[in-house]
Amino acid sequence: MSFRRGLLSFAGIVGVGVVLRYTIVPDEEQLLARLSPELRAEHERHKAQRRANHDAVMAQMLESARSDRPIWDVARRSAPADSDGQHGGGGGSGSGDAAE
Repeated sequence: MSFRRGLLSFAGIVGVGVVLRYTIVPDEEQLLARLSPELRAEHERHKAQRRANHDAVMAQMLESARSDRPIWDVARRSAPADSDGQHGGGGGSGSGDAAE
């Protein structure tokens, strides 16, 4: 009996959370409608820039997928060097570049 009660309580809590999320959190269109015209224009400019960046990343991923070389080799050769001389990608773990 306690398992059934716990399961119903869990389902009720999750259900209330889902309902609250859909009623309280605005979608992107509602959020943009509340913005001032200047902020909307800035959002559109940045949206185009983000789309171009996303397309470039996707093109690089497709190129890497078609290659026979391992992904770390493709990324190392195609990534531009950062200001500290290491390749992009962050992480800071020093993943094997010390042997080069």
